[in-house]
Amino acid sequence: MKELDFDTTWQNILSDIKERSKVPSFRTWFEKSSLENIKGELAEINLSSAFAISYVQSHFEDVMKEVLSEHVGSPIKKITYSESKKQKKSKQVIDPDQPSLIDLADRQKVPVVEQVKTNSSSTLYDRYVFDTFIVGNSNRLAHAAAQAVSRSIGSAYNPLYIYGGVGLGKTHLMQAVGHEVLRQDPDKKILYVSCEVFLNEFITAIQAGSADRFKKKYRNVDVFLVDDIQFIAGKESTQEEFFHTYNALHQTNKQIIITSDKPPQEIPQLEDRLASRFAAGMIADIQPPDLEMREAILQRKCIEQGKEINPKLIRLIAERVDSNIRELEGALLTVMTDLEVNNQELNHDNIQQALNRLVQTKRKSDRPSVGLIRDIVCEFYRINHEEIISARRNKELVFPRQIFMFLLKTELSMSFPNIGKEVGGRDHTTVMYGVDKIFKELKKNIDLRDEVKEIKSRFYSV
Repeated sequence: MKELDFDTTWQNILSDIKERSKVPSFRTWFEKSSLENIKGELAEINLSSAFAISYVQSHFEDVMKEVLSEHVGSPIKKITYSESKKQKKSKQVIDPDQPSLIDLADRQKVPVVEQVKTNSSSTLYDRYVFDTFIVGNSNRLAHAAAQAVSRSIGSAYNPLYIYGGVGLGKTHLMQAVGHEVLRQDPDKKILYVSCEVFLNEFITAIQAGSADRFKKKYRNVDVFLVDDIQFIAGKESTQEEFFHTYNALHQTNKQIIITSDKPPQEIPQLEDRLASRFAAGMIADIQPPDLEMREAILQRKCIEQGKEINPKLIRLIAERVDSNIRELEGALLTVMTDLEVNNQELNHDNIQQALNRLVQTKRKSDRPSVGLIRDIVCEFYRINHEEIISARRNKELVFPRQIFMFLLKTELSMSFPNIGKEVGGRDHTTVMYGVDKIFKELKKNIDLRDEVKEIKSRFYSV
């Protein structure tokens, strides 16, 4: 057998494996992988983690042997795996209430998005990039359309209209386009807003006599991303302004991407002229994920959090939670927290019991509200409402604030940006850091586990 260039051969092999396999998010499992050696009928493969090894063995090994044999020119009957050595992290001084993007990405093992220039009104969340979007049968069309748009803004699918239920990844996909456009050209102006923000700013502009400033902001962009357009229904003046904004952008070949919970023709009290324009481009729907995709989502989440869980236990959670991605990720976090708080091992019986408790909690009609959780946390730590959302950062306030954030995430499955709004308008990265800090502290602090159990018992007994 002739001497192989392992790097080139491995890239060709990966390309063929990806083409032949139908496993969601192929890139997740082979990121930073390499072909280390070929010895007769044995191939040695290096993967990023023990978790990736477990998944690749169960989902890819047969096709890998087939493709390896073709490229090597002789039968490969056995594959051995090794795990990449983790790089040592340099020590850094971290602001306790405001970690840097690099620190967060390193701790959570998610792709780092370069900080690029954006329109000052644009809010693109760092994690919402194509690399972290899990692709499956339920969202493949929308994903392909979004990628096509990112490569050719203003000409491919304009507008792009993505619809689907809550928590299925519409905002993620929309913002991924914005990030990719900025990666290609940092000078592009991207504007992301929810329909509610557009509505409120329009009303404010009319009341303040600043309509010109409003028009300049919304019509002087290269990519306009509008979330939850269904909330414009029935609001005649706002629809009128949106119609003119849409026309101004579309006529100059600026890209428009819109999300909604339903197709344009089904939005009640939406003007026909808007519905027809929304339908004139590409309409793509996102459906709830199937079992295989739910497993891939949970496995990716575990990798981000630096946790290794047996794929059989991942499947157990994926089989029980089949609604949407947000609830799926929330269920994983809740189950993990439940086991940590109760100091239980990660095994089938304990996960099953934690899932049963989660289902029972969701069935309760008196599920805690944001206000109830805030009230009980404030009462427990003897602080008032103003203090928990204030800008003050002394220890006696920061810690209860982080507990509040943690409970909003684990009990209500709220997004990091929405939690930030409830805690004095804090940035989502601050919330991510606070939740992560409490989660880690629960592993080693028995007293904190007891505190969290006591707080939870209070708002579930009200």
